[in-house]
Amino acid sequence: MKKIVKDYYYRCNPYCFKKMSDGRYLGLNREYLPIDRSRDDVGGRLNDSDYEALLESANDQLGITLTENDIELLKHSGDEDMFWLYKDGCAPWDGEKYQTSYDKKKQLVPKFKWLA
Repeated sequence: MKKIVKDYYYRCNPYCFKKMSDGRYLGLNREYLPIDRSRDDVGGRLNDSDYEALLESANDQLGITLTENDIELLKHSGDEDMFWLYKDGCAPWDGEKYQTSYDKKKQLVPKFKWLA
């Protein structure tokens, strides 16, 4: 898979969703940062309080409401507080079948499609 495709899925699409204090879900990329952010964008590794502030700020812009059904359609593993859409070995950049599976998830939940 081309590097640009991997970068698109790695940085610009949710790897997991974290339930935030307001009950909405924030999509985090493969670096556990808000979608479309990299370590360079946020100044490297963040301490816990700066990381939580970043997540709360991003949640104001990117947080979405997901139903239990939405979570079941998207979830590969995890629970309602934090769940992952794929694991190593079935990441969208690991082959066409995984990419297709991930992209189908985006089509099932319109709110998720908006994020990616």
